[in-house]
Amino acid sequence: AAMVPGTGRAEADRLVAEAVALMADPSRRTVLAAIGLLEQATTIDPGNAVTFARLSAAHGDSRRYADVPAPVAAARRWLAATQAFALDPDNVIVLANLAHSVVVKARDLDCAERILPHARQIAPHDPDVNFGLSNVRGSKGDFTTAFADLATAIEGADPAKRLVLEYNAGRLHLMARDYRWVID
Repeated sequence: AAMVPGTGRAEADRLVAEAVALMADPSRRTVLAAIGLLEQATTIDPGNAVTFARLSAAHGDSRRYADVPAPVAAARRWLAATQAFALDPDNVIVLANLAHSVVVKARDLDCAERILPHARQIAPHDPDVNFGLSNVRGSKGDFTTAFADLATAIEGADPAKRLVLEYNAGRLHLMARDYRWVID
């Protein structure tokens, strides 16, 4: 796919960066604004897989934050995720998003568990990949590996992402019935 004449990758990248910044503080306003920016970016640069992956994630959040009906949000998420994968099947952001989308769409943990190790081969310390693996493996009851994946995710994260991961670690501890962690 070619870029729209008279525009450029720099403009599309600017829109994506603005959308990512908005998604850091999700609300109805920020999620819907991010979707609009990402849709503009896909029009300007329809060959950018990461833009479609980010759009997919934003559509996923639209159910929770913008009251988009679950089937609509899921269909939009899946469409953008598969477009991203078709454009770049070896991009870590694309793969992490696809794995999450597979779980959301079909609860196919086995498929997600096949996608994420490929992403980890590309970027072994990527926090999103390792957190995704932690969630999948924890959901399957493999808590030893899930906690190791979580530790790798936290180690590879910047301070802001580390806070999010540590906050979300509670879910894994509860699934493992590790209530001692909640008390400590």
